[in-house]
Amino acid sequence: MGKQLYFQICAGLASILAIVFTNMPPAYGQGQVLLDERFDDWIAFSPVYSDETGNESPGQIDFGRLWVTNDDRYLYMRIELGTEMNFQSDNDLVLYVDIDNNTATGFPTQGIGADIRYFPGLRFGFGSVLGFEFEIRHPDIGLISSPTVTASEFELLLARDLEINGVDVRMGDEIRIAWSNDLPGGDRLPENPGGIIYEMADREISLPGIAIDKKDVQDLRVISWNALQDGMFQPGRVASFERQLKAVQPDIIGFQEIYDHTAAEVRNFVAANLPGDEWFADHLGPDIFVVSKFPIISRQALFGNGAFLIDLGDRELLFIVAHLPCCDNDVERQAEADQIMGFIRDVQDGSSAMDVSPGTPIILAGDMNLVGLRKQQRTLITGDIQNENLYGPDFAPDWDGSELEDALPMAIGLPAAVTWIQPFSSFSPGRLDYILYTGSVMQLKNTYGLNTAGMTSSQLSTYGLFDFDAFNASDHLLCVADFTFDLQTDLDRPSVAASFSIFPNPARDVLYLDGYPGTKKPEAIQVVDVTGRLMFDATGSRAVDGSGHVKLDVSGLPPGFYILRVGQFAFPFVKN
Repeated sequence: MGKQLYFQICAGLASILAIVFTNMPPAYGQGQVLLDERFDDWIAFSPVYSDETGNESPGQIDFGRLWVTNDDRYLYMRIELGTEMNFQSDNDLVLYVDIDNNTATGFPTQGIGADIRYFPGLRFGFGSVLGFEFEIRHPDIGLISSPTVTASEFELLLARDLEINGVDVRMGDEIRIAWSNDLPGGDRLPENPGGIIYEMADREISLPGIAIDKKDVQDLRVISWNALQDGMFQPGRVASFERQLKAVQPDIIGFQEIYDHTAAEVRNFVAANLPGDEWFADHLGPDIFVVSKFPIISRQALFGNGAFLIDLGDRELLFIVAHLPCCDNDVERQAEADQIMGFIRDVQDGSSAMDVSPGTPIILAGDMNLVGLRKQQRTLITGDIQNENLYGPDFAPDWDGSELEDALPMAIGLPAAVTWIQPFSSFSPGRLDYILYTGSVMQLKNTYGLNTAGMTSSQLSTYGLFDFDAFNASDHLLCVADFTFDLQTDLDRPSVAASFSIFPNPARDVLYLDGYPGTKKPEAIQVVDVTGRLMFDATGSRAVDGSGHVKLDVSGLPPGFYILRVGQFAFPFVKN
């Protein structure tokens, strides 16, 4: 979903401006559930069952509440498990679904006839059709679960149209659901036999509207793409890369998994498909590449990852591209996450070898392979460094003392924020790729994962794509995020604020406040730092030469991030 930016000034001895992002009104139908690691869309529904908690041993699954809903394509569930675990490995969960509410068909268990028995921790199950049982995998039932990291609560979906041993089967209008922890004495949901009866609602799927093109040509389009072993140079796959690049028209690209080609070769590939601009490229680590319309002025290696300082013209951008260790390698993945965040902390406190101006926008993007412990995700978003002895203390990674924002691209055509789709793997689709950014100095305008299999025929035709392009190119979707650095654009503010603006931003010696015609004076004009400390008071300043511009001398401010407070309104700016 898109986001709005609003400002809240916190009162106190050292009042601090908190720049907070809130969700915009949904662009989809009321009651539509999205698998996006957030559960606020479930507020529209009541739990269908609440299990007694606290009756299991610590560390064991202890079922809590279960929510169920549906649309015409999917059945959705949200379930509380009472302990942190990985949904797709090392657990004894079993999901039972009686798709026709008929105890005479399917596997008899817990008082129902389970036509589907699926073991999430083993990543396979059994489906019953025509009196026979056959092994099933996630593509057969359309299974997607979220989050991909460990959690104590998950949301998941199943397709209502199933395929069991080549036979097409559709869930009935009334089904029964049950869960169990398949251990001696393990918890069950529900406690008593008979399962939970659920009657399908008459509801069509209503996905968020996604704009393939930029909403504003001035926005900066950044993409992250795992190329799956030099895919754009592989016969049979190159055309799918070319078509997708031409469709999205990026400004800056962060590639991963290019091992056997040079930065010049990667730049030439991009330039040949996106002519008309001068392209720059650089390479760090075994597989990290950046290709940009803007000059890359410095770089720094971070284990196998890389940080690149890019000159956008009116400002710089710190673009960090990462490809963290995969699979069950939690230790090294955490270490690399710690180092990246330690680097951002050093950038912000001025101790880094890379010279980065205060308030410079930061984007951290790439295939993070976050399929293990949730604390790795927490490190990358909140700055909670695990090994502080090696990588330094925790910190708040945004310039205003907040967490990084998570673009959370949704896959086109799916009600899920998944970026990795591989039907031949035992693992179901998941979110492995991230685009994180400093929301205090930039605004997300648009984001998506280019899932060509989910696009309409009209969309495919418009953008010159084929439905197989995403899968043929890579098992990772091309992830797009568009940004603006004008924090006064498209914000939901009182109408009076719309007449105020500041420029230039960043400022060097002079900052102009625009919006006061003639000699009208505001109630108060103050400049504070991010701790709320008053730097100077310009209340009473008048517009110069009747132009409506109030001229403020900021030459005495040290370089850094500041807030211009104008009465009840606040405007962030950077002093170079």
